[in-house]
Amino acid sequence: MGRLQGLRPCVTAEIYALSIAMIRVARSDWVRDEVMQRRLLLRAGTVAMGAMGAALFSGARQAGAAQEPTGKHPKKPAAKPTAQAAPHPASRPVTRPAPHSIVTQSGPGITTEAELPSAYPSAIAAFWSTGDAGEFLSTRGESVRIRTMRFVRPGADTAIVISSGRTECMIKYKELIYDLNRNGYSVFIHDHRGQGFSTRLLKDPMVGFVDEFGDYVADLKTFFDEQVKPTGHRRHILLGHSMGGCIASLYLQDHQRDFDRAVLCSPMHEPKLPVAEASLFAVSALDTVGLGDEFIPGGHPYDHVRDFDLATNEFTHSQTRWEITWDEFNANPSAKLGSPSVHWIRVAYAAGRQAQERAGRIVVPILLLQAGADSVVLASAQNRFSARLNSVHPDSCTLVTIDDARHELFVEADEYRTRSLDRILAFVSPPS
Repeated sequence: MGRLQGLRPCVTAEIYALSIAMIRVARSDWVRDEVMQRRLLLRAGTVAMGAMGAALFSGARQAGAAQEPTGKHPKKPAAKPTAQAAPHPASRPVTRPAPHSIVTQSGPGITTEAELPSAYPSAIAAFWSTGDAGEFLSTRGESVRIRTMRFVRPGADTAIVISSGRTECMIKYKELIYDLNRNGYSVFIHDHRGQGFSTRLLKDPMVGFVDEFGDYVADLKTFFDEQVKPTGHRRHILLGHSMGGCIASLYLQDHQRDFDRAVLCSPMHEPKLPVAEASLFAVSALDTVGLGDEFIPGGHPYDHVRDFDLATNEFTHSQTRWEITWDEFNANPSAKLGSPSVHWIRVAYAAGRQAQERAGRIVVPILLLQAGADSVVLASAQNRFSARLNSVHPDSCTLVTIDDARHELFVEADEYRTRSLDRILAFVSPPS
């Protein structure tokens, strides 16, 4: 029960969302059978009562929190995108990547917070402008455009492919890509479907949605095959953060030989969103009665503020990097994303379970960086993933805890970010 202490009540949010469920079911013209109508109304009413009890006894950790649904759920048809992809952040023409065609800066080093105020608008901005902006059409879904950026370093032996977290966008990774590139690596990144500059999947572009995590995996496979592999690098490294770490885990289980190594940073093998069992049932029920596209109870559009509160910020200790991230999204409002949908929560938990259960299918070395003060994802799920992988392939997963670090290691304070990057650079370095 310790995890539930100090949580905000969610009575209003739960009742509001579940009342919508009852009203929509009752008035829907697709349910014409009176017996079925009564069954659905009874189900929705049960959910509402359960949600009220859950809220009274547990509450939610923050607005938008939800937990894994229980039981299996029917597969939904692929979502049809109804929103345009946002304008690409770079103006370079879309071209087929050529081997080692982009000239970038050189010189080893890791950027510090003290350097950022001057380096970000100058050296990092100039570096970003050298990137090759591209896109591709996904093999899943109608007219889903995935936006990409490529930074190919002349003569580089190794390519690093980044799989980002939920709500994130390539513009959030400018500093990291800059640091990786000047340490000798080509770097590739794409925006996952439904977020960043890629095609949004719902009428409301602020709602986080994916039909299934297999869509993310398929997009990453297309990105690798069409835009990464043709550049001719000898070695390939997959680097996943948070949701991107879960996606990377699933990818490595199905495409075992595409990458030589992988780094999972704060991987989302299970979100840390504690609510009671009745609310877990509510997520499943809401999705079942046709509300999977709605915000989770209490969900909302993008609402990050620039003001930094060290005591309450659960993502980073760095005010400098927090403000830079906010400024980037403020300058690119079309890249913003709000809370996840009901359906996203449902499939996210299923994906996390699958990542853990099939960890033994991964055959390449893994470095798993665990944020010691992470309040967004569960360390216990990462531990299970690592243990299961090592039980099948002994010593193949190296789990390192960055003590006291918060969830977003790449935008953390220097004390944590530098330690993380030192570990990553040592791990991905070509064998001598």
